[in-house]
Amino acid sequence: MNTQQKSIYPSRPLLTALNALVPTDPNSWSVVDGKLYLNANKGVQTRWYKDVPGFIAKADSQ
Repeated sequence: MNTQQKSIYPSRPLLTALNALVPTDPNSWSVVDGKLYLNANKGVQTRWYKDVPGFIAKADSQ
């Protein structure tokens, strides 16, 4: 969530705040260190595989 989103939705996750359902590909997932990570689609998954540790670190820092 970026700074602008945090100011608009300070206490709720973005998807919950927007009450939105996002279409996903059920085959776009991976398990890293025993944790399940879901990707929206194969394009996102391709990007994910290019820097798995970086994406996990970024998510953990937020």
